Amino acid sequence: MPTDSSASAGSSRRSRTAADKFIWWLVFAGRLVLGAIFVYAAYTKLHNPWMLFGMMVDSYQMLPEWRVELVARALPWLELLLGTMLILGIWARWAAAGATALLAVFIYAIVRAYRMNLGINCGCFGTSEPITKFTILRDTAFLAASFALTMLAFISPFTKACFSISRSRPACMCARWATRPPPRAPVRVATNRHAQTTRAIP
Repeated sequence: MPTDSSASAGSSRRSRTAADKFIWWLVFAGRLVLGAIFVYAAYTKLHNPWMLFGMMVDSYQMLPEWRVELVARALPWLELLLGTMLILGIWARWAAAGATALLAVFIYAIVRAYRMNLGINCGCFGTSEPITKFTILRDTAFLAASFALTMLAFISPFTKACFSISRSRPACMCARWATRPPPRAPVRVATNRHAQTTRAIP
């Protein structure tokens, strides 16, 4: 019969596994949402001529003219790349880190413009959205979520596997892995005074 300590260890292990699964699914959903946001932001910029987004970038008064054109042309494709990598799970750990860094730059730019009272449009989603406190709070929430995903991707051993998916392990396989029951660890249980056997705690 299992000892009290063995039963307690098994119950604790099962509770940790349930908590880890919940965190995994939360991170998985967050990764998809963040990726979708980046893909949508890229789409809103790419379906218009790059000059329109270039004027928004130039209105921040942070870059010389040649860099404005470079950012206006390259940034939407970078957003599309990061969003696609997050959704498909291809090098998603590094994509989450890149998204966090990019969002930090966005936050700095819009806070600077707000404090300087430039009265310009955000350009976050390629629309004529003025920079307001709501814009800052929204992008700050995106940054906080992206930073949390990045920290979990590099620190948590349970969620790290989902962020390490390569082309040979698509996201659907990662989802199946998350629902797979954990392996039963062998526990040594004393059966009499002179011998011990090994059995699995269900």
